[in-house]
Amino acid sequence: MSSPTSTLKGVAVIGDGAVGKTSLLIRGALGKCPDPEVYIPTVANNYCIAVAQDGSVGEADDDTMASNVVKLCVYDTAGQEDYLRLRPMAYANAHVILICFAVDDPESLNNVVDKASNKAVQQRNT
Repeated sequence: MSSPTSTLKGVAVIGDGAVGKTSLLIRGALGKCPDPEVYIPTVANNYCIAVAQDGSVGEADDDTMASNVVKLCVYDTAGQEDYLRLRPMAYANAHVILICFAVDDPESLNNVVDKASNKAVQQRNT
């Protein structure tokens, strides 16, 4: 049996503040939903998780996963205007940019269409 191999990929998660970026990540990585009544704005958080070929998820440094893994370094960016200057650091290391918006907030969709997605593409291409 061959030894497990891993590939490292960066994922930048962008969108307006309070659209659910961090909640989406917590749900995907940990399988639980954060309390919807508690909102703590994110400035910048990084999470690293390992996703195995069989679909199992573990810690990025978990050497017990049996199959080939993709290690995802997820850059959870701030959505508030005051912190937009921090986003380019996440873009620089991203192989994937996950653009989020709130389905109950049309303005958040307009913002990602008009601003965030264009800036992400521009930054990624530099």
